[in-house]
Amino acid sequence: MNAWLLAAAVLALGGLGPCLLLGLRGAPQHRLAALNLASAVTTTVLLLLAQGFSRPSYTDLALALLWPGTAALLLAAVALIRLPGPYTRLHALSIAGTLGVPLIALALAVDTGPGRAAVKLLVIGLLSAVGGTVTTMAVGRTTRLTDEFTDRGAGR
Repeated sequence: MNAWLLAAAVLALGGLGPCLLLGLRGAPQHRLAALNLASAVTTTVLLLLAQGFSRPSYTDLALALLWPGTAALLLAAVALIRLPGPYTRLHALSIAGTLGVPLIALALAVDTGPGRAAVKLLVIGLLSAVGGTVTTMAVGRTTRLTDEFTDRGAGR
């Protein structure tokens, strides 16, 4: 077992568990936040597994980028369970999409070496950073509008 496979196993166990817990028992907006994080974690696990079965050069720099990205995703998974309310959870999720997955994609691109595969990995990291930010903003706005609608419907 190499470091990529170990990181994939740790991330799969530690990152998807909290998402599953919240996805099964949370309010609808919390379930959506859990789904958002689960997609980032799953994508990252699949990228790590793909990299773990062939190990080119640049491993040291790639591993130096890999562990902070994995830590960011795991911290976001823990924050998803521990933090109260949808807005603080969305704040924690933004770290996963804008820091965790792009760092891991960059680590994979460095480890892959120059070429088309590295460019594809960098595009995945960029799309994750932009898509995670847009999704977090959309979920936050929808949650705010839902809260306002619920407050008006209850006569508050």
